Amino acid sequence: MNNVNEEEQKYFDYTITSLKKEQDYYHEQMKEIPKKYTNTLQGDAFLVENLMSITATRLRQLELAKKSPYFGRIDFLTNGNGNIAKIYIGKTNINGENNKQIVTDWRAPICSLYYDSDLGLASYDTPIGEIYGDLKLKRQIIIKDGKLIDVFDTNIVSTDELLYPYLKVNAGTKMKTIISSIQKEQNRIIRKPFSSNIIVQGVAGSGKTSVALHRVAYLIYNLKDKIKSNQFMILGPNNCFLEYISSILPELDTEPVNQKTFIELTNDLIGEKLTIINESDIFNSKDSVSLKNIHAFKTSLEYKKALKKFIYNYIENFIVPNDFILDGETIFSAEIIKKILFSTSNSKPSFEKAYNYFVNYFKENIDNIYDTLNEKYRKIYISLPIGNPIRQEAIEKSTKLKNLVKNNGINILRDYFKKLKLKITDIYKLFIENIKDYSDYLTDSEIEKLQKNTILYLKKKKVSFSDLPALLYINYILYNKKFDYKHIIIDEAQDYGFFHFDILKNLFSDCTFSIYGDLAQSIHSYRSINDWESVISNIFDGNCEIIKLNKSYRTTTEITNNANKILYQMNMDIANPVIRHGCSVKFSENSKNNEYKINRINELIKKGYKTIAIICKTEKESLNVYNSLKKSNINVIHITGKQTKYNENVVVLTSELSKGLEFDAVIINNASNNIYSKESKIDMNLLYVASTRALHELEILYEKQICDVFNDINTIKHKTLKKQIIKSENIYNR
Repeated sequence: MNNVNEEEQKYFDYTITSLKKEQDYYHEQMKEIPKKYTNTLQGDAFLVENLMSITATRLRQLELAKKSPYFGRIDFLTNGNGNIAKIYIGKTNINGENNKQIVTDWRAPICSLYYDSDLGLASYDTPIGEIYGDLKLKRQIIIKDGKLIDVFDTNIVSTDELLYPYLKVNAGTKMKTIISSIQKEQNRIIRKPFSSNIIVQGVAGSGKTSVALHRVAYLIYNLKDKIKSNQFMILGPNNCFLEYISSILPELDTEPVNQKTFIELTNDLIGEKLTIINESDIFNSKDSVSLKNIHAFKTSLEYKKALKKFIYNYIENFIVPNDFILDGETIFSAEIIKKILFSTSNSKPSFEKAYNYFVNYFKENIDNIYDTLNEKYRKIYISLPIGNPIRQEAIEKSTKLKNLVKNNGINILRDYFKKLKLKITDIYKLFIENIKDYSDYLTDSEIEKLQKNTILYLKKKKVSFSDLPALLYINYILYNKKFDYKHIIIDEAQDYGFFHFDILKNLFSDCTFSIYGDLAQSIHSYRSINDWESVISNIFDGNCEIIKLNKSYRTTTEITNNANKILYQMNMDIANPVIRHGCSVKFSENSKNNEYKINRINELIKKGYKTIAIICKTEKESLNVYNSLKKSNINVIHITGKQTKYNENVVVLTSELSKGLEFDAVIINNASNNIYSKESKIDMNLLYVASTRALHELEILYEKQICDVFNDINTIKHKTLKKQIIKSENIYNR
């Protein structure tokens, strides 16, 4: 039904006309700016470059707004003001005649009324204080491809109905903005003060990542005079995830923000090129208990204590410089080198400072150094007659010495300091070799296993995710580099251990943090935190707030309720589904039937779904499924840890790599009872992740017997969940 009235159509036409006029003006400016500043002075060149950049940015904003210049409207009567302000809300400000603002950027303070307030008495925060008044109208406006489609007054239509147009669309290979559908609880997080540390615990599909990115855009917009976009950093779980979210900030008209994985951050800081090992062996190893204990130890603050003891012992006893010697003579004694090396505070060695000091001294005194060393040869050759073989030998040694000192002396000095300054991985290897001297946390057999595995991987330039905090900590203690970051955003933070959080807090001590995660998706629970309260007390000294997002917007009611059975099994808060119904979750005993999978995938493609995922538990399983499917005519892609992009196709991937992603339809390849045990926390975490990736359809395959967690409806005592399941699904009559 089309609810567009004459007033809204007229305003829309006026907006489009004004937008085009503004575009024409800035296109003309792009031509005129270079002509106005013809002076070749450097200052003018910088001015032209700056003005051209500002103009190009504005043109990009307007181009992005062209297809949908705004999405909402509020009418607000401020107390003491007789005029009702009609505010149209969009991605960016748009100006009309006499530079009058006809569309307001969604990040402006008054626009919070659209997200937070119902009709009637309302208020919003501004830099000068709270503004009170009467919200007369709140209207959702649907514009697609430059055409006004529909209008809804929010006092007439329910919230879930208003969301429906945004939730029913197909998933793509890039995350989409949510500015037109931000909910009250999400807006509260987005507009939190910059000075606040927050932890957002959100169920799958609650919009955690979207909220994180929109918060970044909001903060940059409102603090643009104080903080630059490159002073924000986003830490994501893998490169595929970072690629998936890469379009959001540009769409929100936000300048580039640093986006890294934890391994990339580590490599950047320690100056080495390490790769992450696949931890799937921990899930399936016969000695998994021992391996899990080792990884739990490595991510604990107990491990940090042991490492700290070693580092200060290393500084005192391992960094023992030898005399710097040339031609058998001491140029710089070990005593003076160590004095300069440790001349900084906190007893930390400053290799760069020492190196620069001695190199500069060598350069400034190179002639004196040569003369001093050469004196022994000079005494010989001036005391003997020409032709004497001993005299000739002394002259040759003097010539070689001159080349040694004046041509190669600096290089020899540089090599001396290179050997003195070990790589971070070499220092870590020393710690691992001597770990028994610093901790008795593990058993002897576990220590032996830790040493053997860690050193073996280090030799191959590989590390586990559990090793990264230790490497960063060594670098921090020894070299303590300063950063210009102001705010750190961590997504999928439930997989971090205490040591991960601790080193980040130390590295970025001047930053505030926004942390997003879901404990139900903690697929590495053997090495990660168990609760957020402990993070607040141990890492932030209580200066942090937990905010919960319990409503799932991604999936249909049927899919959400199915996933809730897993949450119930884990004794976690269940998700509240948005009222968007779809197909019942389908269960099928066809895990090993490749022909069935192919036919099912083709059915889903015919339905118009753009992204279809087959999710597996392990990398080995996903590779086998991929190899079997690629023999068919289906265009299938295998997403691995190295994969950064995927197209709108059928993809095969593990549950771990699917975190943070979403697809139109999902097939869980094998949820048999012998694959996923409801008694295993990790299995339930993995299954929950896989069960919450689909927007529209979910099918769960199994062999012989489905995982018990999907059968135990009679054991569910949670009345609301049981009622939801019985009402919206009939999955047990399969």
